[in-house]
Amino acid sequence: MKNLLDTLDLKAKLAVIAIIPLLGLTFFSVQSLLDRRAEAQDGERLEMLAEVSGAMGDLLHETQRERGSTAVYLSSGGTNFVAELPAQYERTDAAYANLLEILEKDAAAVNDKIREDIAPALTSLDSVATTRAAVIALDAELGPTIGFYTAINRSLLDGVADMVDASTDATVARDAAAYLAFLSGKEQAGIERAQLSNVFTNDGYAPGQLVLVSSLIARQEAYFGLFDQLASPELHELYVAEENHPATIEVHRLEQLALSQDSGFGVSPVDWFDIKTERINLLKGIEDAIGDAVAEDAAAVASSAQSDFRTGLVLTLVLLALSVAAPMIVIRSILKPVGRLADAAERVAAGDLSVENLELPGKDEVAKLGHAFDEMTDVLAVINRQVTAVADGQPDSAVFADQVPGELGHAIEALRTANRERTLLQADQKESFARIQQLLTDVQAKAGELTMSSEMLTSISN
Repeated sequence: MKNLLDTLDLKAKLAVIAIIPLLGLTFFSVQSLLDRRAEAQDGERLEMLAEVSGAMGDLLHETQRERGSTAVYLSSGGTNFVAELPAQYERTDAAYANLLEILEKDAAAVNDKIREDIAPALTSLDSVATTRAAVIALDAELGPTIGFYTAINRSLLDGVADMVDASTDATVARDAAAYLAFLSGKEQAGIERAQLSNVFTNDGYAPGQLVLVSSLIARQEAYFGLFDQLASPELHELYVAEENHPATIEVHRLEQLALSQDSGFGVSPVDWFDIKTERINLLKGIEDAIGDAVAEDAAAVASSAQSDFRTGLVLTLVLLALSVAAPMIVIRSILKPVGRLADAAERVAAGDLSVENLELPGKDEVAKLGHAFDEMTDVLAVINRQVTAVADGQPDSAVFADQVPGELGHAIEALRTANRERTLLQADQKESFARIQQLLTDVQAKAGELTMSSEMLTSISN
């Protein structure tokens, strides 16, 4: 590893320092984004599931009405609800078509468990025409026919229960659980409507029918009680208002009448069906309000998750941009002055002392190195001038006014002193040589004079 680093230049080393944490930041940022995206997708899925559960609730309401209308029709031997039953078939078919359309539109949100649980209901509704034809022809038995519709409703409720399990948000899960409890209570009310329609038509109970009706009423109360515990204050107020409605009060009166005796009720099955249907319609209003609450909560979760995802995406991109730009700026702020310093050092190493001071800005180590380099080049220039002066025999030149610090200064001063002494010695030597030359000249002159005196003496002697 060390040998590898030794082969890298400074730019590459700085890049390695910046890239390693950047890769880590990128990894965790992408992971966070993926988590936020998954939350956003869960929110979108919850929103779609809320729409699907609402469509199931609408279909469940219509199949409950169809079951009750069928019970009245069969119990009366085809004399009651002759016109109402075909109209109910149309409403059920419309609700079923709407569910199929939503299932196709929101297919991405419907998992295999939901499809598996609602498959029996869809299969039965695809072939419901056979059952209806038998009912219209009075060829259908009441018990199996009611069981046929109850099985459809149970399958739809299982699908809603799966959606409750699929809810990942606590608020949505609570509202969905309240929705399921309410639908279950309403389903028991629908079965009770059909059973008591038969009881009031026959003005008495069949074997075991009283126990069944009692359990249906008890299960209703249990489911509605569970709903009330899970409901928001707004939904609780709606339920309290429904309980105090005249139709609900009348239904409870008729239920108590039915439970208080075995026969002789004196109640018209049509009147019972109508008042019970009015109460179920009131319950349908609450059901729709719960469905709206589930949809609103799911939409809020989806919106919040999408907003968080977008915010996270923007922040991640900004953070990554800063993480790339900041190291690049810092690396550039290091490499640029270092490059200038290296170029200047190469020129000095080549003997060029005319390099101008770098004057690097800042107070970091690179700037300090630049300042030291500037001082070094200044000293080298002074040394160069002083050595040149010494070489030229000018030990007293003005260039020596600048002091060279340290051992180099001492060495130059020694050279300067030696040069000065040599200069003085050379001056003494020149002066001595001149004196010798003058003495020789004087000797020659004296010699000439002696020669002339000798010649004169010789002349005189002669």
